[in-house]
Amino acid sequence: MDLIHFSKLIAYKAKKNGNRAALFYRDYSLAKWVDISWNELKERVDKVARALAALGIKEQDRIGICSQNMPHAIIVDFANYANRAVSVPMYATASAEQIEYIVNDAQIEVIFVGEQVQYDNAIAVLGRSEVLKYVVVFDEAVDLKGEERAMYFSDFMQKGDTTEQQPVVEKRTGKADEKDLAIIMYTSGTTGEPKGVMITHANLMEGMRIHDIRLTKLSRHDTSMAFLPMSHIFERAWVYLMLNKDIKVYLNLRPAEIQQTIKEVRPTLLCSVPRFWEKIAAGVQEKIDTFTPFKKAMVTWALAVGEDFNLNYRRLKKRASFGLWLRYKIADRFIFSVLKKIVGIDRGRMFPVAGAALDDKLARFFLSMGLPIVYGYGLTETLATVCCYPDKNYTVGSLGTLMPDVQVKIGDDDEILVKAKTVCAGYYNKPEATAEAFVDGWFRTGDSGRIEGNTLY
Repeated sequence: MDLIHFSKLIAYKAKKNGNRAALFYRDYSLAKWVDISWNELKERVDKVARALAALGIKEQDRIGICSQNMPHAIIVDFANYANRAVSVPMYATASAEQIEYIVNDAQIEVIFVGEQVQYDNAIAVLGRSEVLKYVVVFDEAVDLKGEERAMYFSDFMQKGDTTEQQPVVEKRTGKADEKDLAIIMYTSGTTGEPKGVMITHANLMEGMRIHDIRLTKLSRHDTSMAFLPMSHIFERAWVYLMLNKDIKVYLNLRPAEIQQTIKEVRPTLLCSVPRFWEKIAAGVQEKIDTFTPFKKAMVTWALAVGEDFNLNYRRLKKRASFGLWLRYKIADRFIFSVLKKIVGIDRGRMFPVAGAALDDKLARFFLSMGLPIVYGYGLTETLATVCCYPDKNYTVGSLGTLMPDVQVKIGDDDEILVKAKTVCAGYYNKPEATAEAFVDGWFRTGDSGRIEGNTLY
């Protein structure tokens, strides 16, 4: 994989992939999935980049994005990078008060929002903020309520119709540097004031590099579903990786619809949190409960065979006996494939899971079915992955083995300390918190654990 600065990534990929589909979104008016090609994506990124410059956005200005998973948000992201501006993502569920804090802390003059609820919160902030100047709305069904400082995304894009600002954007892109700040991603603030994690382009590019080394099975023929919000570092970094790897990304707009959209798309790749798999397991169990006693007994037999084959042999790169291999093929053909198809995960090749503790029994259940669960651990400050299950020889009950060139040691009170080029530059406007978060160049995660060899627990 070529490592390209994100300010130039879309143009580079468009030249390589042309009219090949890059993104898909559900058009509810047409009731179908619609694709955006790499060429179309580049054209829109270029236009938005010029529009931002025309609006007066300067290098390293912070641009707010408060939206669900929509293609517009990705377009704004890369238009920001082309201008050497900084993306500040916010959860679509953020309250007006939470948005206001981030707007004031990051000094955000322009915020892009998705639907009505985000718009209503944004204009509440607009009415009392001395910083915020403009609100741009993705969904044209939103009622702007006569607010003169608000505009639809389509109207905003018209500012980039002319090429007047093209030399400005090109000059900025030409100056783009790995040390540039790319993202300020705010933590939830559950233990105090939200902190803006400063992620540089160097962090992003290193993240792409080490994941490319580790995840060798990814292919441009894969299909990924963006289910988690891109305001979460896990999904955001994953989508960036997909774009870097020329993998098609389907954007799930509404989390509540995932059970339907996953059946429609049948992705080979999907990031999720353990809660998602708990719900999947409950759905599978509901289906099993409708089976006859004979079929239930077959499921019990299949799971026992699957656990033996997948965890005692395949996991350890050991060759199973012909008899066990044959029994597993029968179990997979008549039991597992049926259950997986019902849910829409029958084409799965890699399902990364992180964000909370994954129950060992749940992990064993899905691994026994042959589902490629890849459990891992990381934080916003470490650009997500510190460690994850390797392809083989992983230990259920662990957090996986360390990513390439990521160092971990255990500090006082069993605290996990991390050192890597993916670790953030600190917290925006919070030098004291930044100083407190690092000790001798090691990032203090605040999580406790232990390390044995290259495996973290």
